[in-house]
Amino acid sequence: SGPATIAAKIMNIPLFLHEPNSFPGITLIYASRWAKKVFYAFPESEKYFKSSKNALLVGNPMEISKNNFDRDILLSDMNMDINNKTVFVTGGSQGSSAINSVVNDLLHEKRNFNLIWQRGSANYENIVGKLDKSLKKNTVIKPFIDDMNSIYEVSDLIISRAGAMTLTEIAAFKKPSILIPLPTAAEDHQTKNAESFVKKGSAVMIKQSELTSSILLNNINAILNNENQYAYMSKAAGSFYREDALDNITNTILESIGDYK
Repeated sequence: SGPATIAAKIMNIPLFLHEPNSFPGITLIYASRWAKKVFYAFPESEKYFKSSKNALLVGNPMEISKNNFDRDILLSDMNMDINNKTVFVTGGSQGSSAINSVVNDLLHEKRNFNLIWQRGSANYENIVGKLDKSLKKNTVIKPFIDDMNSIYEVSDLIISRAGAMTLTEIAAFKKPSILIPLPTAAEDHQTKNAESFVKKGSAVMIKQSELTSSILLNNINAILNNENQYAYMSKAAGSFYREDALDNITNTILESIGDYK
């Protein structure tokens, strides 16, 4: 986005920036010096915009449609035990080979929770088709899930990467999470995103290099089996979501350029 921000400055066109991650990119930090407004989502980002007098904490805009549904019916339709807690694992729409490998091992561990696993389409039929039927008990494995809202609502714990919009979804649904940041993300921004959630008390972070099925299982059980901790993590997660983010951004822009024309 560097050339576009420079062009805006040269042509005297109002520039507005939005940073969804905890750690802003170099281009955005530099361009914030002449931006009319800078919107950011994580409190930790504020220190990077000291040269801008117009930085505003607004969150990430995301429209969440919460469904009217019966949890027990939805779980029953998926052949899940309605008396169990439910864990949702996602490595993104394409899946994550590192997370998939560990979750595949997790299926062989003794567990007392339902598991919904979005693993991506890569090798899906080959791998899932070979799983023993006993390993699929109280487990739903999908290459891709269309109705994410229902899955978030029915789930008690989320295991995922730490991209900005995934974290916004987790916050919107007030779900505790176990975050496994993508180590190759630009400027390691996913780790910094995860650290923000950990600092607030809404998540546990496991580095990909340290991830094993036993470590993952221990963390899952520790969260699901401690009601007080679970309630605290849920409330902390919800504090990151700002329902009025889109309105604040659009209204601020309209107010700022009211006399532009």
